Amino acid sequence: MRLNYILPSWIKAGGFRVVIEYANRLQDKGYDVKLYYPQRGYDFYKGQFKPIYKLKRKISLILGRERKYGYDMYNNKVEVIEVKKINDKNIRDADFTIATAWPTAFDVLKLNKKKGKKIYFIQNYEAYLNSNKKLVDLSYKLPLHKITICTILRDFLYKNFSAQSEVILNGINFEIFDQKYNKSNNDKLKLLFIYYPIKVKNMELALEVVKKINNKYPELEINSFGFHKDENIPNYINFNLDPDDNTIVKLYNDADIFLYTSKFEGFGLPPAEAMACKTAVVTSNVGAVPDFAENMKSAIIINNFNPDEYVNAIELLIKDNNLRRKISENAYKTVREKLNWEKSVEKFEDYLKRLS
Repeated sequence: MRLNYILPSWIKAGGFRVVIEYANRLQDKGYDVKLYYPQRGYDFYKGQFKPIYKLKRKISLILGRERKYGYDMYNNKVEVIEVKKINDKNIRDADFTIATAWPTAFDVLKLNKKKGKKIYFIQNYEAYLNSNKKLVDLSYKLPLHKITICTILRDFLYKNFSAQSEVILNGINFEIFDQKYNKSNNDKLKLLFIYYPIKVKNMELALEVVKKINNKYPELEINSFGFHKDENIPNYINFNLDPDDNTIVKLYNDADIFLYTSKFEGFGLPPAEAMACKTAVVTSNVGAVPDFAENMKSAIIINNFNPDEYVNAIELLIKDNNLRRKISENAYKTVREKLNWEKSVEKFEDYLKRLS
């Protein structure tokens, strides 16, 4: 069976990692899989007045800065093909062609029937990522078969756009995200959070919580990582800029507590990855969190965005070693049961069979 995945560009991001995991595992099972993306990448700001962004993007295109990463950055086994444009001429005939972001959905719909049945793999409500909201919303009304990655996202799309979708939870690659270091060897407790300067990720709250914790527990080591470092990150935070997988896994493994304050997620990979590395997680109730975690058993889940709630939860884990260990142990077991890639791929295969 031939599968085409249409990517919006070729960059380093969690959603891309999920697509590559599917592609690799399906190829291993005998599927013929190829990944396509347009040479210039899609303009997610299309139709909006964003003069500064558009000027920077034009300069990047002229200077050839758009592709910063090699084709092997995800250890992908499938062929990655850069094309001038996503159209019938450049995309091979297949049994299924899968859109992976809202701009790709429009071009996938335009492809002829020889490209196979058309699926829209929805990993987030992308209007929250500074995209053109009108076009994002319209994409969910397109006559494409839709897959979502958590119950909250499925319900959100149905409530707001009457869009029916199949829920298939993501898996975690436990060969990468696993307990590789013993936290009991830490000289002092360590807190970790990911820094992602997009409004919906709620970095203002994360920094406020971290500041309050640092004032109360200056001996606590605070670490962070991200693809971009802002000037407002204080010096008491050890920041890792654009780390590779090995570094990220080490940070998760070293951390005793992981903080996540996002307002909305399609899934929320970081708390799941931290749990897979046996780290106690304090997280907002977003994305797939209620699908893979249970409050006070495998994580501490906060249902609001009051900084004091997060501070209190972190304090509880700092003071109660037994609770912290219990939650981290349960987290480790739970994600292996609920976020199993083999099960996810089996459900995806079953979905394809039902569409055939």
